[in-house]
Amino acid sequence: MSVELITFVFQNIFIRILLIDDVVWFIASDIAKALGYKDLAQAVNQHCKEAKSLIYIDQLNKLVQENQEFRALDPKTKIIPESDFYRISLKIRKTESETLINYVSKTVIPKIRNRNKKASAITPDNIVTYNGIQFLRYEEEYEVRKGKIDTLAFYTKRDSGESGMSVKSLANGCGVAHTSLLALLEEKNIEFFLEGVGKHGDSVDDYLINKAKMGVGKPADFYLIKTPAIHVVLDIYCERIFRYYAYESRYKKTKAKELHTAYAHHGTRNSMQAKTKYDPQWALFHNNSTLETIDEKFKSKISELELKVVELEKTITDLEQNNTALTKENKILTFTPNSEKTFQKYLHGMLGGEREFEVAGPFPGRIDIATSQMMVEVKRVKDFEKAFG
Repeated sequence: MSVELITFVFQNIFIRILLIDDVVWFIASDIAKALGYKDLAQAVNQHCKEAKSLIYIDQLNKLVQENQEFRALDPKTKIIPESDFYRISLKIRKTESETLINYVSKTVIPKIRNRNKKASAITPDNIVTYNGIQFLRYEEEYEVRKGKIDTLAFYTKRDSGESGMSVKSLANGCGVAHTSLLALLEEKNIEFFLEGVGKHGDSVDDYLINKAKMGVGKPADFYLIKTPAIHVVLDIYCERIFRYYAYESRYKKTKAKELHTAYAHHGTRNSMQAKTKYDPQWALFHNNSTLETIDEKFKSKISELELKVVELEKTITDLEQNNTALTKENKILTFTPNSEKTFQKYLHGMLGGEREFEVAGPFPGRIDIATSQMMVEVKRVKDFEKAFG
């Protein structure tokens, strides 16, 4: 069984398609969302007769779990065939329905069919050479803004697996002008690009930090390809640029956020390698450290957070115990009895001894509390003088 995950963008919504043995299956929730359904699960259950969950397709589920590209998919994810796509689309009377049907029938399906006609092996057209080095190249159409279609071009170094995007493609993907991105690259230095590289592994972090000590300009490896004809930015810096325009720039860009989110599922480099059809066997000593998935990062982060929760719970327990002790002390210090007898009883409980102790001599009488070390007479303050009668 062969499985391929293909992603399209329709009106800022990702439409993911699983190509299973050359048969098109749509991620059901993506279609329901694009059609404007509020309850996605209900819409799929109600209108899709042939929907299947990945977990119930044993062979497919195994492939999905083993392949890094598919790990972002939940085993309970439902997929639907073309027939269900048209069925759920025709059940809702909205302009989105017609627009989506046209997009799928005129763009998605033809592109997939043409893709299937190509030989599985990489043809010479997919390989380009710069400075004597071979790179795998993949180009796809991309809606830069409503009504304007341009392209995104991806490159992977054939002997190492390092990937990147051309500066023009980066600008298109971020939804900014080419000149604006060039101005950003001129302005920013090494410290800017050191931020956010941790998603690709500690080895990359250490490498960049060492490079940072060498100067304040951009890293020497900033460009994967740099010729008079083309500049291709290395993948780890592409991710940093997407994040900047998505969350940090003065005018945050929806397009940049879309791509940043999409690549976050299984890593920027891994995504680009998948698009360019990179085969790790081409590089026997390829460093897989940069292929660490976001899922693995999340697991590590969750473990750290769980440890912090345990430590926090212990701290809370200690604070509660201290608070209980302080509360008891406070009760003792702030205890105000309503009568002498009550306070006498309270003191006896603290000091011990004998209550109402009879004494003889020149001043016979009773002592409220008598111990081996002291005698205590309890009186209200206003009756204090009578204590010596």
